[in-house]
Amino acid sequence: MVQSYKDGASTFADPDAFKERKMTGQIYKLPAGTELPEGFGVIADGSDVTMSNGKPGKHYRTHHTIVPCEQMTAENFVNGLQSLPWEKSIKIK
Repeated sequence: MVQSYKDGASTFADPDAFKERKMTGQIYKLPAGTELPEGFGVIADGSDVTMSNGKPGKHYRTHHTIVPCEQMTAENFVNGLQSLPWEKSIKIK
């Protein structure tokens, strides 16, 4: 079971954040304006944002987490992520 607003999938708004972290691999992006499946949301939780507790986010800058807004099975969560119109972007070596 994936817990609402707790578990999720990591994403970054800026591909340069991957390079700065020395991460490698294929980068995928979502087209601007993409709507998430019902029951999904996004939390901006990078160090470049101020969270509701007044502190910076706990992740690297431009980090966002795609989260379930309700409890769901891991299978439903993964299926929802895979249903999004991901597009290949750049590859970082």
